[in-house]
Amino acid sequence: MSEIEEFRGMSGDYNEYLKNMPQMAPTTEQIVNSLLAYMGGDFYGRKLKLGDIGCGPGASTRYYMARFLESGLNFDGVVGVEKREDAVSEAKHSENFGVDVDFLQGDITSMPQVADDSLDVCISERVIQHLDDENARNAVAEMVRITRDGGIICLGGDINFDNIHFSPQSTLDNSILDAYQHLVVGFRRSGESEHLLADAGVTEVEVQYFNKDANKKTVIPSLKIANMILKIDWLKDKLLTEGIPYVDPETKEEKVYKPAKEEVENWWNKLVEADEAGRFSMEIPFYVTIGRVKK
Repeated sequence: MSEIEEFRGMSGDYNEYLKNMPQMAPTTEQIVNSLLAYMGGDFYGRKLKLGDIGCGPGASTRYYMARFLESGLNFDGVVGVEKREDAVSEAKHSENFGVDVDFLQGDITSMPQVADDSLDVCISERVIQHLDDENARNAVAEMVRITRDGGIICLGGDINFDNIHFSPQSTLDNSILDAYQHLVVGFRRSGESEHLLADAGVTEVEVQYFNKDANKKTVIPSLKIANMILKIDWLKDKLLTEGIPYVDPETKEEKVYKPAKEEVENWWNKLVEADEAGRFSMEIPFYVTIGRVKK
């Protein structure tokens, strides 16, 4: 089993994860703000259809609809696509704001149940970053297929790994995160989502970075929640045993990152001690990539 497969196999309790993620709410808010600023006046005064790709249990879908309707946009239909059956079941019991909402179970890399050119706005929040290159390309191609000419695709809430900060800090932090993102989870570096959209024929692509404003930073306040996001405890065990295999982005050589045992234990113990004293935090910067479909 590869590291990617092993990581993704540790799904845990999905609903517990979501329940503990109120810190992510500012990211969803900023995604909507970015979309509203990008749209311009041509999206107002007509009926629109929204797609939430990788919608989970519908929390993000409900938020999008509430904000868009408040802004004066007129949506008469919403489609949410999610792989997990339990999440789709929960989503179907959510409020629909008087709009026709259809939550579908399916893989976002192939969505035959969603018609060609049927969406005006297609959002995928914190999903594409978890896919390997082939599946990411397939998912974006599907989004292009189901979005109308002139419609908007938004890949929102990607983690900017170049600027994650732990408190307390360690000399290992940057090296660990660098090896971690390249192979273990498949997180994309800043700018890669931009290329994904452009390569699929999406035009007028913009990348907007969140959390530059000190009042809008997404800060994870406990080691428990940080583990839900990045599986830091699993990462520690990997470092203490065989290390993390990765591909050097410059030389393309296969390497293994394995610092000294004492360094890893010291890094982990500091995180645990800080968490127990209420001093742990993990600051996560996000960015959103938006473009217009041209057919």
